[in-house]
Amino acid sequence: MIATVFSALEWPSWRILRYTEIAGQIVELNMAFQDCSCNRDKGEKAEQAFINHNNYVRKVVPPERLLEFHPADGWGPLCQFLDVPEPETPFPKANDTEQWHAAVEAFWMDCVKRSIIKAGMGAIGMGAVVYAG
Repeated sequence: MIATVFSALEWPSWRILRYTEIAGQIVELNMAFQDCSCNRDKGEKAEQAFINHNNYVRKVVPPERLLEFHPADGWGPLCQFLDVPEPETPFPKANDTEQWHAAVEAFWMDCVKRSIIKAGMGAIGMGAVVYAG
């Protein structure tokens, strides 16, 4: 998570975008989660919060309803748990650090573009009022 979520949340531009886009709400939600779970610590406290959460889930979920799954295990354990046949297609490899950063950067760029358009529309409207005035 240090190389993905934590690093992306530190981009300074989110401070500006949070006032113009839903991105700000997403960032605020993530920050609130970090405040509650590990006081925004990226080291031992964050790791311990992760361990505590997993232990809590193991405690409250009945064993027959709990699958501890790692994507590297492929379709087998997941399909067996769900009692469905394994697909013919290979298990997808997605959400690695590089792909995650690419997705966040694309989302960020979309937020920036929409913010620029909104600011431009506002400036054009104000310009029209001043010009007509």
